[in-house]
Amino acid sequence: MGTGEPSPHAWPSVFAPAHEFVPWCRAFSIDLPWSPRYPSAMSRAFVNEDAGSEPEARYSLPDPESPYFDEAAAWALIQGADAGDSLGAEHATGCRWGEPRLIPHVETILAQAEEEDNLRLAQLARRFLRSAGA
Repeated sequence: MGTGEPSPHAWPSVFAPAHEFVPWCRAFSIDLPWSPRYPSAMSRAFVNEDAGSEPEARYSLPDPESPYFDEAAAWALIQGADAGDSLGAEHATGCRWGEPRLIPHVETILAQAEEEDNLRLAQLARRFLRSAGA
């Protein structure tokens, strides 16, 4: 290997040109983003591997004709807001944040939260009631 060519088994230098890396990669069948096989691959620094890995929130709701639907919808909206998924909860329930017909159920949630000293739940219930104009 005295011809100035790098050994195919040697670790490449950080400052070496990209073409010196290719023999080393081929020696171990490693495909790197800048290898001739992937000339337009994006740098891994710009790849969001976590995108979409978080499961979507699921809201278990009774039938909309059920007498318990409004109560379940109120809980779903509060829980969705707590999880940062207000739009998903609105979509699942078909009710908007501050829906007037849910006021009695949210007032019950507020009373329960205050009784249990659940400050976050009470805060969200108050915000809902403010949005509903109650």
